[in-house]
Amino acid sequence: MKVAIEIGSEFWDVPAAGRDCGLWLDSTQWYLCGRSALYAIVCALHGVRSIAMPSWCCHSMIKPFTDAGITVRFYPVWMEGCLRQEPALTCDALFLMDYFGYTSSTCGRPPGYHGVVIRDVTHSIFSSQYSDADYYFGSLRKWCGVWTGGYAWKQDGGKLAEGSLPAKELLLMAGKPSAKEPLLVAGKPSAKEPLLVADKPSAKEQSLAEGQLLQCSQLKSSIQDVGGAFVLLRKKAMQLKRSYINKSATIGRTAIKSESAVIGRTAAKSESAAIGRTAAKSESAAIGRTARRKLDKGYLDLFHQAEELLESCGIAQADQRDIALARKLDVNDIKAKRRKNARVLMDAFPDWLVFKELASCDCPLFVPVIVPDGKRDELRGYLIQKGIYCPVHWAVSGLHSLDERTKLLYGNELSLVCDQRYSQEDMRYMADTIKEFWRKGR
Repeated sequence: MKVAIEIGSEFWDVPAAGRDCGLWLDSTQWYLCGRSALYAIVCALHGVRSIAMPSWCCHSMIKPFTDAGITVRFYPVWMEGCLRQEPALTCDALFLMDYFGYTSSTCGRPPGYHGVVIRDVTHSIFSSQYSDADYYFGSLRKWCGVWTGGYAWKQDGGKLAEGSLPAKELLLMAGKPSAKEPLLVAGKPSAKEPLLVADKPSAKEQSLAEGQLLQCSQLKSSIQDVGGAFVLLRKKAMQLKRSYINKSATIGRTAIKSESAVIGRTAAKSESAAIGRTAAKSESAAIGRTARRKLDKGYLDLFHQAEELLESCGIAQADQRDIALARKLDVNDIKAKRRKNARVLMDAFPDWLVFKELASCDCPLFVPVIVPDGKRDELRGYLIQKGIYCPVHWAVSGLHSLDERTKLLYGNELSLVCDQRYSQEDMRYMADTIKEFWRKGR
């Protein structure tokens, strides 16, 4: 019986094949992260003063526009039997995205809209191909263990900004905010947050980052090279997590072997060998997980430090190692495993699903559910106690402006992990743990 080491949290590896995956256009440009790729697109938006964005989104998608003085108006996204979107058509630009790799969430370019269209393909990169936008961008970090992984391209095959670009130049290129006061405004641009760009880190900076000698606040003030520090932190964090996973597997197997034999012998004496084997299986998984949770998780702080650096990343380039890996992704393996895992969870919680169907081309990023009775946060805490780390999409920031329908999504959605690191057995364990929480009447 496979014992789940840990479900969720940060990636540490990249599933690669020995051939080109054929996923990327020749004109694809690579950046530090999805936000950095979006900054590059913002640089090309000459004369754009306002943009309509979906109200269900991450603050990191809003910030590049507000930094450039572009007014953000939100259009509603809500649940009403299924996920619904209602794009606004009154802005200079329109931001479109799908959710979680399900094609049923597709929102296309509205007929008759002649403004600039930007499409976030982070969630749909393995599910759909589009030709309805002027600009495309996304982040591969959401799918696997690349250090960087932002990407972008233009529909016409033209080039986007690369390398250094001062904040003041970005503001000049992007234009000024609209004089009209919108109904829903994302916030005012900050003049205190200039864009930082990545250069090669010095030997001293590399030593400091690799040695984990600086806290995030010190990194921000002492390391000019945000991109270089980000890569070093994530590289070290993934090394430590890989070590944690490997040690966990060894500790878990050792605990299971010793304890299950005792449990099995005890039960066999009272009943039968069959009962003993059953008891051993049920108890050994819990014993292994308990032993593993005692291991140090110092890598979590490094991942957190790296994420904080992105608040001032600006336009920075991707690591060459990640570009090479992205071109050789094992797309078939990623899709097959995620689909099988998602099916287990969808069958377990049919009434909770944001997306009721798994189409033949879908590749789930997560299985998003709406947790009933306002118990999302309580359930999430219970899962963490059991070694299951399911994120929520997304945190509400000061840049958001939401109506009541969208607030329900932010307050009750939980993203069940279904990625290629895990087996269907792991998914059944997660489902059983969620049902256990509910049986206990929490």
